Amino acid sequence: MAESAAQIQKLKLLGLTRTEAEVFLALRRESGGTPISAYKVAQSMGRDPANLGKTLAALEKQGAVRLTQDKPRLYLPVDPATFTEVRLARLQEVGENLVAELAQDQPELPPTGLCLALPGNEAAIEQTRRMLESAREQVFLFGSQEVVQHLADILATVAGQDQLSLRVICAGDGPLDESLSAVDLSLVPMNAGLSRFCPQPFLQLMVDNRLWLQALFNRPEADPAPCGWWVDDPGMAGVAAALFHQCWTLKQAPEWPGAIPAPDADEKSSQPDSPAYQAGVLGSVQAGSSAPSAHGGAFPAPPPEPAADSQTQEEDQSQDEDEDDGFQFIVKHD
Repeated sequence: MAESAAQIQKLKLLGLTRTEAEVFLALRRESGGTPISAYKVAQSMGRDPANLGKTLAALEKQGAVRLTQDKPRLYLPVDPATFTEVRLARLQEVGENLVAELAQDQPELPPTGLCLALPGNEAAIEQTRRMLESAREQVFLFGSQEVVQHLADILATVAGQDQLSLRVICAGDGPLDESLSAVDLSLVPMNAGLSRFCPQPFLQLMVDNRLWLQALFNRPEADPAPCGWWVDDPGMAGVAAALFHQCWTLKQAPEWPGAIPAPDADEKSSQPDSPAYQAGVLGSVQAGSSAPSAHGGAFPAPPPEPAADSQTQEEDQSQDEDEDDGFQFIVKHD
């Protein structure tokens, strides 16, 4: 009896009612592999044959039993393996349809507004790909050539989607992969300031004015800080997208905080390889103050006061001693 109860429970999971499961098991016991009437099954179960006929008709509709003769009506149970396979396929079909319907009716989830850390290179690339795959309207991407090349396959896929705008600013000297030929891309040389302040591969991504990601790759293994952050927030993504749009209009890379302009090719002293240029650049950095400026750089240290000669200092000191300070001293002698 315990075995029948467990079998009834499993048949219920396949979509049968308790009564249908009990009749199916009774039909298997009584038939012995030969067709049997509803009357004999009802007798073995002690039930009304009229009601049992309705249950057998329902089982036939679900593929659990087979009608072998109409007059008188005789039934055979379907092989359990066949019946189970048919029921599982049907349940899978119903489940897939339900998931599709719920996905269409599900309201758009509100943005979280919480920045989430990207612990390493793999996490940053994986999140970048997820964001690109979810894009529906527009994508702005600014990154170094190494990162853009690494994402060439998915960028080409995104570029091929209708009604989706993809713009890429690539900081590098080329050449680029042929698969990027279909991408609306602007190649910006790595100027002296950008390459020195950001020598590592980097990426900034904005998707649908909602998703924003920024990452700096190949950080030292000993560095516990995350390599980047991403957020689902229209405000932050909108600000980054507005900056990107302005830079795209000017066809130049977004200004890196504290970046030094590219050297003037007409002046030898401004060439990056020249000792004069390197001395000037390194000197300005070493002498700079750590106080942050409005644009995120560092204010240069104020010029030192000119040193006064020793004679001038002695004259100033003597003058200070001779000046009347407004006090009168009376000396009394005994």
